[in-house]
Amino acid sequence: MHHDLKAMRAMLRAAQIAAAFSDWLRDDGDHLTAAADLFGGTKWKKRADAVLAAAKSGFSPTNLVDELSNLHRFLTLELTDDLDSEEAALFSAIHPNDPRVNEAWLCAETLERGLVAMAMVAAAEAENRR
Repeated sequence: MHHDLKAMRAMLRAAQIAAAFSDWLRDDGDHLTAAADLFGGTKWKKRADAVLAAAKSGFSPTNLVDELSNLHRFLTLELTDDLDSEEAALFSAIHPNDPRVNEAWLCAETLERGLVAMAMVAAAEAENRR
């Protein structure tokens, strides 16, 4: 029974984090757009704008996981392999002390926490359906 209580607490915490992430996306998602624009220019800004528009129109972030994951991977520099790309040029032009860099990293961390929480909730829901 103690194990079940631990699992329920973990699930509740994940659900709270997922809900807070959803709120952040709708209320403060402009930070995500700014970060995408800073590191990737118009192409990535448009992708972030599309996610925010969907979230603000009522789509659940769970329906946007693929694009949120891509934005996270981009902001953590996992998708910047091409040194001749626009993204690489933009990134190399950013001064490390630019305060927008910290904001971008905070967005990446928020995305990661939200994605992990949503995955935990989805796994628990799948387990409950069994």
